[in-house]
Amino acid sequence: MNRPTQCDICGSSVYALQLFSPEGPDIQMTQFRLPSADRDAYGCTACIMKLEAAQI
Repeated sequence: MNRPTQCDICGSSVYALQLFSPEGPDIQMTQFRLPSADRDAYGCTACIMKLEAAQI
């Protein structure tokens, strides 16, 4: 399986995130379920953290 190259939430490219984010090359794309589209999507670390914070 190929790794996702773009965050489905903010649309940022993984390569840009690796260059410019504080997490740098360690940034991970996390797979999550997108209920509205009934499919799996991928989010960068920052977006996943925002999603989790919003759900609490």
